[in-house]
Amino acid sequence: MSLTTIWSHKMRSGLTLLGVVIGVAAIIGMMAIITGLQKKIDEELSGLSAGVFQIQRFDNNVGFSHQHRDRTRPPIKWDYIRYLQDLPSVGSVGAEAWQWGQVIVTSLIQTNPNVTVAGGTSEFALNNGYTIEKGRFFTESEVNSKQAVAVLGSKLADKLFSNREPVGQWLRIRGRPFQIIGVFTEKAEMFDGGDKNFFVSIPLSAYENIFGLERGVFITVSSRTPAMMDEAMEESRILLRSIRHLKPQEPDNFAIWNNQQILDTFNNFTKWIKAAAMGIVAVSLLVAGIGIMNIMLVSVTERTREIGVRKALGSRRRDILFQFLVEAVVLSEIGALFGMLLGIGGPLILSAAVKFPVGFPVWTIVLALIFCSFVGVIFGIWPAMKASRLDPIEALRYE
Repeated sequence: MSLTTIWSHKMRSGLTLLGVVIGVAAIIGMMAIITGLQKKIDEELSGLSAGVFQIQRFDNNVGFSHQHRDRTRPPIKWDYIRYLQDLPSVGSVGAEAWQWGQVIVTSLIQTNPNVTVAGGTSEFALNNGYTIEKGRFFTESEVNSKQAVAVLGSKLADKLFSNREPVGQWLRIRGRPFQIIGVFTEKAEMFDGGDKNFFVSIPLSAYENIFGLERGVFITVSSRTPAMMDEAMEESRILLRSIRHLKPQEPDNFAIWNNQQILDTFNNFTKWIKAAAMGIVAVSLLVAGIGIMNIMLVSVTERTREIGVRKALGSRRRDILFQFLVEAVVLSEIGALFGMLLGIGGPLILSAAVKFPVGFPVWTIVLALIFCSFVGVIFGIWPAMKASRLDPIEALRYE
């Protein structure tokens, strides 16, 4: 009977449900995007070797307020690694530096200025979670002797040598020739066009000859075991404070962070987005609830004679109350159903169009259904009580 009543006033019911549809679609769609992003970041960070953390000048906090302060910090120097290697909880220590927007030239092709050049020590591949598909990675002796060798990311290798074997070929970086000795295995990227596979890695000493290291380096440190990560980070922090002659009351002028801290920073940032989404949903459902109450009051007025007939035939007050409450809840749940379809379909289309990761936490769908039922009960109770309290004689006389 409830569905029949709703169906008989399709336009009116549809407009009433619009607020529910928007609210449910907003929360499911927003959570799908945030969850997909979190999952992808987690996968990318787990690609790095376990127990690895980084030391650099800049904090990993979201925002710009700290960047001016960080730029005034003294750079992290390459020779710090020889002190860090002696710490008891530390395994391998590597240094690296990055230069974006470079042109790579081979005998047949010249790229746009969109290639990243990474200078690294022999620990670069291990500490960054890269493996070699073809050839090999450069050794410590090649780093120390400033050998002009290079290892390509998989997409850059395809770009430069689509139908040829890249290992053994030559390329030029700012006019300097480098022989290719290996190609990295393709690594998963968050979005198309990322730098994870479109870069070339060369020895840090050769990188220094081309770009210099005035801005310092990033240092990657692996603890002896993943369980010793916190101990290794604390030992490294104390050592760096000593190297950089910091007094006890002075804050660190460097940053040490690991994958979990990056994830925590992201989660801290997204919690405000989630709070904003919940606010939008609350307002939408409040408006929708008022609409449901309004349409149910109209329905009670239009069906006064029907209520009188039902009471004359023996229906009790609670039967009438229950009937109108069910109609309000069903109305709200139909809106939730359309909102779910829109909230799931929209992100899926977006994901297919721009290869954006999405994920659908079950709790958001369950919560939407429960909350919409709650809205239906709260805003349907007054019209239902009004209907149940109608005097049957007066109701039968109603025209």
